[in-house]
Amino acid sequence: KFVDKRQWVSACEALSNTAISARKEGRSVLSDRLIHASLQFATAIASLENLNGFDARAVAKAYITANMPKKALEVIGKVAEGQISHWVLYRKAEAELAVEDFDTALASALNAFDLANKDSKAKSHISSYHKLLSEIYERLGKNRDALLEAENAVEKCLDGQFKEELTERVSTLKGMLA
Repeated sequence: KFVDKRQWVSACEALSNTAISARKEGRSVLSDRLIHASLQFATAIASLENLNGFDARAVAKAYITANMPKKALEVIGKVAEGQISHWVLYRKAEAELAVEDFDTALASALNAFDLANKDSKAKSHISSYHKLLSEIYERLGKNRDALLEAENAVEKCLDGQFKEELTERVSTLKGMLA
């Protein structure tokens, strides 16, 4: 009620991002509260008649963060074909991975990666796409491909803290292959 409707998407995404950070820091109670707040915005946005790709991406992220991947896929399903960007496909692949539709997740992630490579605004985030591909390959039992994508993620990562997380992933995958 107190947040202007034009700010709902920003609020939804900010709350989701903060919830993810809180979860990484082991602050589960705070994370749960933030997720609950983000879902209030997500539900309101999802109920709107016209849902563009930008809005759907933020709503899908909130649902994925809340471990509600089927809801994320429903929201993404409302987006018109011409509004599907690599950002939306990335969230779609995450949701498909969460519902264990691995082959479809891989197809969505590869499509997202290809589109992201053509978008100069996405270059600084391309390591996230490699990480997602790595996770999907791992779930498919293709650990060598998972390792290759994890190594690509490290190589292209610009964020120090994220790079540490990716480096740990590479070590874990190398251990699995040893």
